[in-house]
Amino acid sequence: MKRISGIITSEIKLINSSPILVRFEVTDRQNITYNCILHTLALTFLQNASMGSGVTLLVRENIRHQNVVKKFEVFNSQVFI
Repeated sequence: MKRISGIITSEIKLINSSPILVRFEVTDRQNITYNCILHTLALTFLQNASMGSGVTLLVRENIRHQNVVKKFEVFNSQVFI
């Protein structure tokens, strides 16, 4: 597992509603973009996060090189502006 810290740089898209699955992109301070998907606690993430929010993610990479989020922390986007 690895830790990614950065800002959400894409819209959070609902891929599937049953089971719920969301997709978004995070860009870190070195301008590296990570494709992330989230299943567990996706509704909580949708409620707290939006484009421009700062996040710290604990992820593992799947076969398709997507980062599957296991844990997350959302920060206020105004802190990073």
